[in-house]
Amino acid sequence: MKLKRDWPLLAAVLLLLAGVAMYLDTRDGVVAVMMSMASALVLLIYAIQVSPPTGAYISAAKRLYVYVSPREDGLPSGPRRTSIALLVLTGLALSYFVDDTGHLRFLHHLGLGLIVAGTVSAVWQLPEMKSFFVELAVAVMVDAKYLTKLQKEDLQKMREKSIQAMMRRFAKNPAYEIHAIATWLDRLLLGSLLPSEVPGTGIYRKDYREQVVLEFISLGEALDQWKLKPGSEEHRAFKLVKQTSITTYTVVAPGTKPPPYRANLIVWAADIPGFPVDRRVSVRSGTLQTDAQPMKLENKNDPNAGEIFSGHSLHEFKDGIATVWIETVEYRSLESESWIFNSVNVLTHRLDTHIYVKGDTEELSFDGRVTGGLGLETPHTTYLPNGIAFRYDGWLLADHGYFVWWWKKVNPDSIVSALPDAAAQADAPAAGAIPASTIAGPDSHENTADP
Repeated sequence: MKLKRDWPLLAAVLLLLAGVAMYLDTRDGVVAVMMSMASALVLLIYAIQVSPPTGAYISAAKRLYVYVSPREDGLPSGPRRTSIALLVLTGLALSYFVDDTGHLRFLHHLGLGLIVAGTVSAVWQLPEMKSFFVELAVAVMVDAKYLTKLQKEDLQKMREKSIQAMMRRFAKNPAYEIHAIATWLDRLLLGSLLPSEVPGTGIYRKDYREQVVLEFISLGEALDQWKLKPGSEEHRAFKLVKQTSITTYTVVAPGTKPPPYRANLIVWAADIPGFPVDRRVSVRSGTLQTDAQPMKLENKNDPNAGEIFSGHSLHEFKDGIATVWIETVEYRSLESESWIFNSVNVLTHRLDTHIYVKGDTEELSFDGRVTGGLGLETPHTTYLPNGIAFRYDGWLLADHGYFVWWWKKVNPDSIVSALPDAAAQADAPAAGAIPASTIAGPDSHENTADP
């Protein structure tokens, strides 16, 4: 025993012995109880200060401290509730079964002291009661499904307050709009993404796979493919990109018998002179390629947005799951649209896209990005010869997707040869200087004109 650390234990033993001696001498039970209480309190203080590691137990022969261990909620260590219960039960047994008038009456009063000590320890443990009430609240609200019985308005208020409570733990700036963000998150999650009484909520897509084939052709070749009138030579030379996309994905609904899934498609395209609008975009959709049917498209010309094509197809669920296969063929202007932008309109999990060029063409450089995803997962980009591929294993919200652009690859040697040599650089005017011919006027070749 180390006196510097264990002096409270020694004091408690001395107080207890003193109480027993005074009782044997005076037969005053009140004094004995008070001494026992003082001894128990000193023992409690000793237990709090020592805080032995988890696994220590009461050892009457060695040390008279109670079993303590670090608490999970981060508060100071203290006697466990089981030890307090044992202390009180021991006191009750001694005070009840030992007669307070016999030779062992000091044990009766010792039992009373243990009861008091246990009560004091229980009061000291009151902060731990909050975990009890938390467990009770979870049992009532979640396990007993009380939340499902609340009205929509009450449930929404409770969700928003829960989000606000979590945010207030870290958001200390008074200008931080906790209420507005909590309301928006609730609308996003419970009003759109998660299942609710609103039709169509809770549906998501997974394993979105897409292959995009690019063919660089002329308008004349496109007209020949459709067996249309040749058109003028000027129009026939117009350069196009024929973009063929094969898209497959699986749709998962929260219910087992939902209404058919509506696959919506919207295409924006720049104007192309001399090309029939009804042949610009064609779509087939179905469960598989073998049962795919043409999709009826509506067309609208917008002076600011070019041609807008829209359509939809319905897909039946089987046990809450539907599979979708869509083929889209588009003819786009190479001059105006050397890029691809594809965004999803339903919560989508996992994206796998391959874009490559078919046929003879000039060597191109491709680049692109997966847009959205909230930055929780890292997209994987693979640069292919005349192509690019994306893989994203996270979740994409509505209007998230990918953006790809390309350009003609230039030989680095041609870039170097285009730079001026050292002699030409020495004769060149300083940066920012205005040439004399510009000052003299557009028709002058030297600075000799009149002001």
